[in-house]
Amino acid sequence: MTSSPYSTASLKSAYGRNRWNGLQLATIDPVANMPEIRTLACIDLLEVKGQSAPLLVLSTDVRTPKVSQILANPRVQVLWWFGDTHEQFRISGVASIVAAPGTPTYDSLKDKINLPGDVDLETKRVEVFNAMPNYMSHYLRPTWGTPLRKAPHSETWPKVTLPTENSSDEDKLHYEEALKNFSLIVIEPVVVDYRSQQERVVSKKLDNGLWENEPVVMP
Repeated sequence: MTSSPYSTASLKSAYGRNRWNGLQLATIDPVANMPEIRTLACIDLLEVKGQSAPLLVLSTDVRTPKVSQILANPRVQVLWWFGDTHEQFRISGVASIVAAPGTPTYDSLKDKINLPGDVDLETKRVEVFNAMPNYMSHYLRPTWGTPLRKAPHSETWPKVTLPTENSSDEDKLHYEEALKNFSLIVIEPVVVDYRSQQERVVSKKLDNGLWENEPVVMP
């Protein structure tokens, strides 16, 4: 096939036919030298200027182990399986953390990847956070994975809401603290192994930004 199966159009088509944005992200724990995998939601696909292959946008709490693992070794792998249509995207790539400016993990992705001029990653981070009001409070909880014996009285944990002109100073502070913990994970794919019921194609990103596609034996 001449076109890569990994593109914004193909991913949106697969998502539209399956309605599933959950994927598995694997990182390397530098201490144990072991892979760690977890399920996350793909929030968005960012178009890259002059290329057909999008960047994957995920989200997480900046305090979680996956963030320190990515900072130590940005090479990650994603497995995105669409069960209804039996399509699988296994994506190897390089991840960057988009954290709140001024925090130790702040990383200016725009200096590394040629994004369209209208893409402001900090604006994107805030927009994504504001679009998930039911989950805002998660980012002001004790660090995810903390043993409950060390974080008792969950009924007293602060509730976070989108601030309004009527919000109290305390509520506004809770929002700002939660937003500070919220970060994006942006993944630049370099190798994509795509499989459907009809074909399997391995696509590799070349130095010139174009993709080379190689049909391979299934499965």
